[in-house]
Amino acid sequence: MKKFLMLFVSIAAMLPASMSAYDFKEGDIYYNVDGNEAAVTFEIEGVGSYSGDVVIPETVVHNGVEYAVTAIGYKAFLNCYNLTSIEIPNSIDSISSHAFRSCEKLQSVVIPNSVVTLYPCAFHSCTGLKSVVIGNSVRVIDEYCFQYCYQLTDVVIGSSVEYLEIKAFYDCYSLRDVTCLAMTPPAMYEWYSFYDYNYENVTVHVPASAMDAYKADQYWGMFNQYVSLTMATGLTLDKSLVSLNGGEQVQLTATIEPADAISAVEWTTSNSNVAIVNSNGMVTAVGAGEAVITAATLDGSGLTAQCVVLVGLTSIKEMNAAVRIYAQGEDIVVVTPVEMPVEFIMTNGMSRTVTAKAGVNVYPAGHGIHIVRAAGQVAKLKI
Repeated sequence: MKKFLMLFVSIAAMLPASMSAYDFKEGDIYYNVDGNEAAVTFEIEGVGSYSGDVVIPETVVHNGVEYAVTAIGYKAFLNCYNLTSIEIPNSIDSISSHAFRSCEKLQSVVIPNSVVTLYPCAFHSCTGLKSVVIGNSVRVIDEYCFQYCYQLTDVVIGSSVEYLEIKAFYDCYSLRDVTCLAMTPPAMYEWYSFYDYNYENVTVHVPASAMDAYKADQYWGMFNQYVSLTMATGLTLDKSLVSLNGGEQVQLTATIEPADAISAVEWTTSNSNVAIVNSNGMVTAVGAGEAVITAATLDGSGLTAQCVVLVGLTSIKEMNAAVRIYAQGEDIVVVTPVEMPVEFIMTNGMSRTVTAKAGVNVYPAGHGIHIVRAAGQVAKLKI
């Protein structure tokens, strides 16, 4: 019996730790912890721990401790054949090797501007993937990152990308449009970064001022079709303020001008404990309070638009407390949850009262000291 126990212990010691390599589970997501940060991981390696629509939070609380979710770990979503969508928050800074390999039903991915590192094979063999937006902080698209993404047709490469590793987009037979925002053509691992068929059939969109550099590059110059990238000049949302109860949702729609500019935007929330937003602008109320949802262009134009979300605020006192008054350049901005009067008083004693609509109200102001009153709040602003 003693020999049997010793043999059992020896065998157990040799079992791979990855069989149950997570520190805790919250909701439907598994995490590993490093200090006050958490990385998304798997339950059991390679068996497909996730399915359907997965939303990764910016923070997670476990046993009363809050962790920032900063990474998608090694093989976290490997072989998740029934994963249909993934929401990657603006807190993630790295996506590890094989993280989404063989997620065959995943159709689109937006990699936010917070991500700096894309490791090898991160989206390898995602055979149903059709569109990818790579944020403006990624510097290297590592080897085999999107290889065998047979249905991939559209790719936006962020402005900071400096290098495309070997076979980064190899065997992407359906690729038709590549938009590269980098002013300097990213270096390639010879011509192997793309599939040879791509050079004849892909239209490359680049900034007009960088067009000659791309065409003159040893490998980018192999593409036959180039189009000047149209930068966005305007960005607006269809709503500037919404009031929700917990669990309710509202769709925000971003409009970019001109119409032929890149239509992709990045959505973020100022407070994920109050409201979260997915990559399509769908806002979900989580807890009572106030959050600002921001849409930002991804073409380097730096345009943003915002919507204030109030969750569970019903009393007059709560509504009044939600009023915001501040200076922005040479303007005075007043954010109100409902229509209400706003009084402006100059230091010379002159005053005027206007009716602010629910939402974000912008008032041009001359240089000087301005006193603004709304809902019992008084702000003294210097323009």
